[in-house]
Amino acid sequence: MSAALSGATGSVEGPADTGSPVAYDPPLTPVEHTLATAFTEVLGIERVGRQDNFLDLGGDSVAAMSVRARARRAGLDVSAHRIMRSETLADLAGSTRSIAEATRAVSEAARSTAVAPQDQRWDQKTIDQLRNGIR
Repeated sequence: MSAALSGATGSVEGPADTGSPVAYDPPLTPVEHTLATAFTEVLGIERVGRQDNFLDLGGDSVAAMSVRARARRAGLDVSAHRIMRSETLADLAGSTRSIAEATRAVSEAARSTAVAPQDQRWDQKTIDQLRNGIR
């Protein structure tokens, strides 16, 4: 029953040579497609489905770095650690942000923790007073 739809899940059983121990469930989102393409290119396999696990497909830390580099070139912010620790491609895609989103989050965090100019002057004034009092 290769390549036949299983009506209950909508997944297609993959060929035996993909290295995947699970039935093929094709990528759905653009992020899933991008990561699946990176997996197939780096691991040298035919296709990767949503329920596939990077390590089960033969991935290792060096391969994870290659996947990360390809994902970054495609505009995704994902760590090699997350690639190795995610249970499935779908899980990885769900926790992956675009580089633009990651940059925006860092910028917002930096703005929220920035010290106002008057606070800087007060801090410098306090430091000067402490220095003068210690001498």
